[in-house]
Amino acid sequence: MWVVSILYAYAFWVLLPVTAICAWRFGGLAEKRTVAMLVAATVATELSISKNMYQHAELLVFAVDVFLCAGLIWLALETGRLWLMLSAALQALPCLAHLGKLIEPRSFMLGYQLMAEASGYPTLALLAIGVWAQYRRARRNVADTFEAS
Repeated sequence: MWVVSILYAYAFWVLLPVTAICAWRFGGLAEKRTVAMLVAATVATELSISKNMYQHAELLVFAVDVFLCAGLIWLALETGRLWLMLSAALQALPCLAHLGKLIEPRSFMLGYQLMAEASGYPTLALLAIGVWAQYRRARRNVADTFEAS
């Protein structure tokens, strides 16, 4: 069981750079902004976690999550992309987890951890879908340009 938990934790550190490289290579401006926000939030979270994480509310991680959620909402409203709207909605889960831990400090530690970490992998999957959609859009536009000539 501990092997699965270690793989779960470290797989994110493999998938994030792979997704970031794909976004920078094949994505549009929205995908590049999103990956920049995700990388910045991931680094900021790692720098701000305490030794006793999830035993009490992590205020700095809460602030990082709120800023990431606000950035994703802003970008989703600016671009109108469905995958960004879903990513912003997913990012609300960690914000609510931190808020719940602030309101009830004795709440179940594992529940807090699960909610605080719930959006990471789905957000990367949604970003990958967004990169794929942008790549298809760009190829279709190039094909239309050649046909019109």
